[in-house]
Amino acid sequence: RGCVEKCTYCQVIQQFLGYRMVPREVELKRLAQLRKLADDGLIYTSKNGRFSVFVSDDLHPPPLRAVKYRNERLERLKGWKGHTEGMWMICQTRAEVGGDPELASAMSDAGFRMLYVGAESSSVENLKAVKKRQDPSQVNRDLIRLNEMGFAIAAMTIIGLPYDTEAGILEMADWARTVSRYQTANWLTPLPATSNWDALTPLDEDGSLLPEGKMRPYQLYTGRQLVHYDKRWSMQESRDLFARYTGKLRPVDALYERTFRMFQRNWQTRSTIVQDAERAIANAIDEI
Repeated sequence: RGCVEKCTYCQVIQQFLGYRMVPREVELKRLAQLRKLADDGLIYTSKNGRFSVFVSDDLHPPPLRAVKYRNERLERLKGWKGHTEGMWMICQTRAEVGGDPELASAMSDAGFRMLYVGAESSSVENLKAVKKRQDPSQVNRDLIRLNEMGFAIAAMTIIGLPYDTEAGILEMADWARTVSRYQTANWLTPLPATSNWDALTPLDEDGSLLPEGKMRPYQLYTGRQLVHYDKRWSMQESRDLFARYTGKLRPVDALYERTFRMFQRNWQTRSTIVQDAERAIANAIDEI
C-alpha cells in the first residue's frame, strides 16, 4: 500500500510516508475471507457467482523506477492464481504496466479485469508541473497495449492544471475516449497533506476569496468545480466547463449507477420472494 512517486496533487505518499507491504500469507487469507463472505451471501454476486473486488492502493508500480518493489509484486500476483476464481478484480495502476508484458499478464492471470489508470493529462508541460513522471506519448502506447490485452480501462484525468486551456481540456476528452472504455474527471483540488493545500488560495462557498480564519467549504471539495483561486476561471465557469468536459466522456460513474440500479431491482425482487414465503408460512400455520 502506498506509492513510490511524488505527484504534487496526491495524498498517498504523504499519508502513508512511503509504502508498506503486508505479508504474502495475509493477502491469501484476505482473498479466502472474501470468498467466504460471498459464499455466505454477504457480498453481492452475479447469477454466475462472480463478484467484484477493488484492490487498494497502487499495488502495481512503475517497473523501471521501483525494480525491487515491482518484482515482489509480480511474485505475489503469481501466487494469487488459483485463489481468485469468480472474482472480477479491479485496481489502480500507472500506465507503465502496459510496457511490462510479464506484470500485465500476471495481473490478468490473477483475475484483474478493470484498471483505473492515472493518465491525468495529455500535456507534457502539465505533467512536469505536477511532478508526474511520465510521457503522454508513452502513456498513449501503454494504454493501447492494455486495451489489446483485454483490460477494461478507466482513464483518470485532472483538469485545471497549470498549462490547461479550455480548448486543451476539451481536446483531452476526445483523446481519453480513444484509449479507454471509461473515464473519470476531477478539477485540480488542494487536498490536505499535499503541497497544493498551502500553495493555492482557497475560495469561499460563493466563489470569493476565503476570509482568514474561516473554515473551508469542504462540501464543495468534490472535484467538480474550482475551490481555489485561478485567474483563468471563476467557480461558476469551472462548473460549466466541467459539465462540458464530462459531457464528452463515458464517465465510470454511469457504470456504477447502472450497477446500483441492478442491485436495487434484485433486492426488491428478493424482498418480494421473502414476503411471499412469509405469507405462505403464515397461511400454513393458520391451517394447522
